[in-house]
Amino acid sequence: MFIILLLLLIPFAACQEVEFSTRPNNVSILLLYFTQRSTETATILSPFGLWSLMSAISFGATGDTYREIFRAFLLFTDKNRFNTNYKTLIDTVFKTPTSGVNVANNNFIFIDTNFNAMERDYKNFLIENYNSSVVYFDFENLRATADRANTLIRIRSPPVTNVYTIEDFRGSSLMMSNIVYFQGVWSLPFNMSNTRLEQVNGGEEIIPVMYQRGKVPYSHLDSMKASVMELAYGNDGKYCMLIITPDPNVPLMTVYKKFEKVTFRNIFNKLQNDVNEFGLKEIDIKLPRFRKSSYHYLKKPLNDMGIYQAFEPELARFQLIAREPIYIDAIEQKTDFYITEYGTVAYASTPGRGNSKQTAQDIAPSNMLLFIIEKTTTTIIFGGIFP
Repeated sequence: MFIILLLLLIPFAACQEVEFSTRPNNVSILLLYFTQRSTETATILSPFGLWSLMSAISFGATGDTYREIFRAFLLFTDKNRFNTNYKTLIDTVFKTPTSGVNVANNNFIFIDTNFNAMERDYKNFLIENYNSSVVYFDFENLRATADRANTLIRIRSPPVTNVYTIEDFRGSSLMMSNIVYFQGVWSLPFNMSNTRLEQVNGGEEIIPVMYQRGKVPYSHLDSMKASVMELAYGNDGKYCMLIITPDPNVPLMTVYKKFEKVTFRNIFNKLQNDVNEFGLKEIDIKLPRFRKSSYHYLKKPLNDMGIYQAFEPELARFQLIAREPIYIDAIEQKTDFYITEYGTVAYASTPGRGNSKQTAQDIAPSNMLLFIIEKTTTTIIFGGIFP
């Protein structure tokens, strides 16, 4: 037996919650780094979705399998304490209404009707603590299973569609999935009439670039040798996009590695301190309009983070999930990311058998870091490295 593990991809919080949110953020920074290093191309992920899913998986693991996941994803040994903090963080990031923003983190468990080895306690644990939808399908009817799974996801996680193919269920007994999506309207929308084509990547490509003049937080980060701009979504500034660009002659990954010492709380404090001291000054805002669709196979990045046994049929130990030997067959994430004059649409999902080829419209910007963040907890919902 095996699991195909597919990653589909607020009012002021208490100090304990802010501290807890540094755990998924630290994992997010590492995962983005190792994924980009493994592909050496533009990388955009929803690392929070993977952290959420793997934390749930960890509570079904034992022995060295558990210890590897525990260390890599910075989890608590106290399960009850972790789950309490996790629920609070999820409520803050994904369940507090904000005008102009729609964001969600949904978990799904699909079980073959012929698979009777699933531990009931673990299934109930996921339902209670991770708000997971548990659905039984006859995996022998591959077409019907894929169609029904896609219908369920379309209902619970619009605009995500056509996530699964029949190959995702072939040979599997249990599938655990996560979908994260974000839709946000700019607080200061761009005027389409100001958008113009520009050459990027040394003149090899042409991409639409949006322009406007506006008052937004903008600072130079001496500690990172880079500049940062904050673009807000909705009407209350709860969610924003941070755009970080390196100083001249400073490599992008040199800037990224500064996250070893610089936190997003540091960055937001710098932005706010500059606003307090100098006020919001009107600046030229320049942002590429683009769509980026990609698949990332995450086994190698997770190996780099220290997770090995979970992928090995002879070594994986998930006795708390099932009474039969199971292991993780694959972890892959598909992301779709759109930036337009009106806002941003982003979602992470997995059809299971991805195609990494770009489409004609799939042209990304260069030489920038990009993050969609919930500000009160500084949680990274989506992050991108565009070398």
